[in-house]
Amino acid sequence: MIAHRLQLLTLALLATGCGPNAPAGADLAAPLDLAVPPTGVTLTVDGVAHPLDAYYSIFIEPLEIPGVPAGIELVVTFVDPAFQCASPTSTLDRISFGFQARLAGVTSSFVVGRSGPHLGAPATGTGYAELTLVDDRYVDWDGGLVFVTPGGMVRGDVHYQLGTIAIDGPFVASHCAALDAIASP
Repeated sequence: MIAHRLQLLTLALLATGCGPNAPAGADLAAPLDLAVPPTGVTLTVDGVAHPLDAYYSIFIEPLEIPGVPAGIELVVTFVDPAFQCASPTSTLDRISFGFQARLAGVTSSFVVGRSGPHLGAPATGTGYAELTLVDDRYVDWDGGLVFVTPGGMVRGDVHYQLGTIAIDGPFVASHCAALDAIASP
């Protein structure tokens, strides 16, 4: 009885084009280059839009007990495209949002830090950044090192107003290890 049902299922699959001679469709599993920073986020100053790239990093806040993290947070940084992860600089426009949960659907209006010619001036901002997909590949931390496996990314949207300055748009952020941080207990 089971063999007969398997034969019927095989015939049905072959008849619907799922057999070895089925026409080839689009390869939906083709890998994306997630290491390329996005160009969807803009920094608008005095009506002039400038592109911003996005990177994510991990922030660890240890407890008094060595090796036990009190908090593992995700930080998304929007930065001038001249930024190079291998040699970060604080002279470029940069704003970072801290997320207390590393999950899709989480929003943050918590600005961890900002710097640069447009974003460094004291001002009160309003708005948020939201995570829509999280694949941060965080593994662990030990001593002063954070371990993240290659290939991860986070995706989301940012809508933030800082006086007359706006940061707005969708982002895909790759990991920048130089921005990872571990706080002192």
